[in-house]
Amino acid sequence: MRALATTFPATRTLPAACCALLLAGSAQAALTVDCDLVALRADPANRELRQRLADAMPAEADGRLAKLEAATGWDPRRDLTRAVLSIPDDAPPSLRLVGIPAQRIAGLLAWKVAGVATADGLTAYPLPKGRGALIALAADEALIVPADRVAKVAMPGPLPALTAGKPIRGLFTPPAKPRMDFMTLVQTVAFATDGAGHIGLSLAADDAAAATELERRLGVLKQMVQVGIDGGLTEFAKADRILDSLAVTRDGARLEATLTIAPADRGEVLLDLLGRIKARLGG
Repeated sequence: MRALATTFPATRTLPAACCALLLAGSAQAALTVDCDLVALRADPANRELRQRLADAMPAEADGRLAKLEAATGWDPRRDLTRAVLSIPDDAPPSLRLVGIPAQRIAGLLAWKVAGVATADGLTAYPLPKGRGALIALAADEALIVPADRVAKVAMPGPLPALTAGKPIRGLFTPPAKPRMDFMTLVQTVAFATDGAGHIGLSLAADDAAAATELERRLGVLKQMVQVGIDGGLTEFAKADRILDSLAVTRDGARLEATLTIAPADRGEVLLDLLGRIKARLGG
């Protein structure tokens, strides 16, 4: 159980690198990332990235996961089938896990700690030595939430069907006052990726004029990065490589964009993203 407390704030199975640039400019933005872990594990293109993530895990995590498997016969690295990270702007963040022996784990926790009632009458069990609490939604599905916000948790709705070829999908809604000014032109950003660095973005603006201005500012952003490169700022190199692959088309009030994050950059971008998510979750 302690392994769940360790892995919840880290959320190390969420390779949604396309969110990194967005979260970098956001304070109380809303974000949902939905991962088909079966498809991600099956894709040979993700082998190197999975290894980098495994190497980044704390040394004690393997021992904790081994104890968890001994107690339940379950290892999240092998058996989880889906993970949905939700960070609303008006409710507690949560990590929804599918392919977890939720009721069995809840039963084990109930022997050690008292359950806490949620707003919808669910029962949450605090995870040992962690800030999270587990709620069994079904035999194979659980919700992990911050332990100090259990009382505000509501019963989640059914999950949408998975989309073939898009094992990572999500939706981002900028805050009212984003740190990056051009994000004020954006209502929502829907994204999908194959998990191997190829990302599709659909940005909804307020109207066609806002979409035109957003397209212009994205061009300016690429120019600014190039100026930094020309000025010897080597830390801009990664952003330059990512933005160099950016292709944008405009259709009315919507921008459709594609970009590619090279294998050499994916691990670093992902770990940066996970750090930002951890900070948002209070970990």
